[in-house]
Amino acid sequence: MSTIPERRARIGAARALLFAPANEARKVRRLPDFGADAVVLDLEDAVADSEAEAARAGVASALATPAYRDAAAVRCVRINSWSSGLGPVDLRGLPVALLDAVVVPKVETAAELVEIDRALAGAEREAGLEPGAVGLICLVETARGITGLPGICADLPARVARLVFGSGDFTAELGVTWRPMSPATVTARDLVVLHSRAAGLPPPFDGPYLDIHDADGLRRDCEDSLAHGLTGRVCVYPAQVAVAQGVYADDADLDHARRLVDAFEKALGEGSASIQFDGVFVDYPIYEQARRKVARAS
Repeated sequence: MSTIPERRARIGAARALLFAPANEARKVRRLPDFGADAVVLDLEDAVADSEAEAARAGVASALATPAYRDAAAVRCVRINSWSSGLGPVDLRGLPVALLDAVVVPKVETAAELVEIDRALAGAEREAGLEPGAVGLICLVETARGITGLPGICADLPARVARLVFGSGDFTAELGVTWRPMSPATVTARDLVVLHSRAAGLPPPFDGPYLDIHDADGLRRDCEDSLAHGLTGRVCVYPAQVAVAQGVYADDADLDHARRLVDAFEKALGEGSASIQFDGVFVDYPIYEQARRKVARAS
């Protein structure tokens, strides 16, 4: 069993968050097979209202199987939004001892995160788990959520491990047709990045790329996303996992970061805290950025 810091580190380092509807047994069974850093059994958007009970039962049975218990991936369940009234029902039925994180959609206020934190703390006590054992991954995907980020992030519960920018729901609320790198999403996405950093969280996940057969478009969109400071992606189709994880791993950039860290630490040992590296001036802030990148990849 991993420790809480180890679990949080795994969530922070995840590059692909692969979803499957919890009521579709074939998809649920195969979900751990695609190599995603994190897998999500979905109780929300991908599940018809009439299938809600079947989906909850699917979560419990799947997480108890060796495929999930022994999975290297971060194991998550997305509940319904807390404000819908369905989120509390979903949460009460979760086998929290078999989970790494709960994904919460449509987060709009700090108050709902406090309620979710309390509910999870109670579930942990009943299961004999250490407080904070189950992390929270929070989807910010509405206009109210984006504009509420200062309040949401001002005093996050300690179990909040990462934010996600929900671009699909966000464009739908704006009445804008989703398309890659849509100008309508730029400001909102950047705000999620900024508030994540200000709250001391790892860089957020970007939302899904909905054209599931356009691998080249996904790659370009992930590269743009990475340039804006996001380091992971919601994936809604298994073939997207390898593309997303490849871009966000960015091996060439990672090698550069490792060499920079080595060079700067050598200079520190010689009493200098500023160097030129590959023609670029490097001091502590640049070094710390490279060191975080190396740590995420470890």
